Amino acid sequence: MTTGDRKNSVTKAETAEANASSLKTEKKQDKSKTEQKNEELSEEDQKLKDDLEMLVERLVSDQTDLYKPALEQLKSLIRDSTSSMTAVPKPLKFLRPLYPQLVQLEQSWNDPKLLTQLFDILSVLGMTYSEEDGEQYSRECLKYRLKSYIDESMTEWGHEYLRHLALEIGEQYEADLDTNVPKDSLVQLSEIIAPYFLKHNAEAEAVDLLLEIEEIEKITKYVDKNTYKRVCSYMVACVSLLAPPN
Repeated sequence: MTTGDRKNSVTKAETAEANASSLKTEKKQDKSKTEQKNEELSEEDQKLKDDLEMLVERLVSDQTDLYKPALEQLKSLIRDSTSSMTAVPKPLKFLRPLYPQLVQLEQSWNDPKLLTQLFDILSVLGMTYSEEDGEQYSRECLKYRLKSYIDESMTEWGHEYLRHLALEIGEQYEADLDTNVPKDSLVQLSEIIAPYFLKHNAEAEAVDLLLEIEEIEKITKYVDKNTYKRVCSYMVACVSLLAPPN
């Protein structure tokens, strides 16, 4: 190879390296622009985010007279967005980073009524957390539901919330790690969730929940002429999955 050839080869290699480096830089810039664009919020979303943060600020402040209206407004904003979830609702997305702050309020508040309202909201926000965020965040949705009220009104949070709660009930029953969660509480929750599922064309989910907590015989109380055929068909299909002699 002549000296000229070697120079041309070096020049080509340097040019190729420079082009590769330039391409990487452009990709990084494009990625940065994309991330920046994704982070930009519409005027409406920014207002919602600001409103939610303002409500949380009121809850962590010392102005106790603001707690009740702030909780009610926070609940209203979340509930309106979770009635039918096709994606993570924006209030849950915006409140997720503030969740630890809200959890800490349990240590400083002593009004039982306010705490019940707080736990109700934390149960819904708990859907965005899991053990992947730390062992202390295991089954947050169920934990705070058990601390809040357990009655028909909890169904106002919608189908996706109840599905998530049912999943954690099954996990809790199977794990049986927390002796402070008696089976009676899990059954009580299930007796509200299962009928809701049946009324909303989710017969399989109702059966699965009652199977998980070994209370499938209760299904007879909830079926009617419109649901019993689908319930029976699904139960028959489940037989092959059960261990003998069940």
